[in-house]
Amino acid sequence: MPTWNGAGSGQGVVTTDLAITGKAAHGSGKVNSTNAYTWTISNKGVDAPNVTFKQVIPSGLRFTSATTTLGTCTTPPVNSLGGTVTCSAPTLANAGIITVTVNVVINAVGTFNSTGTVSFDGVEAKPGNESFTVKIVGQ
Repeated sequence: MPTWNGAGSGQGVVTTDLAITGKAAHGSGKVNSTNAYTWTISNKGVDAPNVTFKQVIPSGLRFTSATTTLGTCTTPPVNSLGGTVTCSAPTLANAGIITVTVNVVINAVGTFNSTGTVSFDGVEAKPGNESFTVKIVGQ
């Protein structure tokens, strides 16, 4: 069960269970077609402080935009080949969900795997579900 570990003075380490899943709007597409990654971050425990999402976009894809339902995102320049999207939220409440959408254009033929990861200031109660890989195929 997620807990707050510490002496009653407000100092301690948060232990909770964050998880991430993802999907592509289209599993494949022609060069110059648009696509989007949708990432869902869920909290199955106590409030998680300083939540951070990261996605490294493969160089065969062109970044166009990113949005988040909670917090803010730092992105590569629009039309960059590849790059890293980082989104941060001060707190993700118990049972809360953050959705991050990263829009791209397929720039080359090939298979492009991209992994989204989530972390927070605390201890992960169930390690192993804080990263997820999604594949887009350029045709």
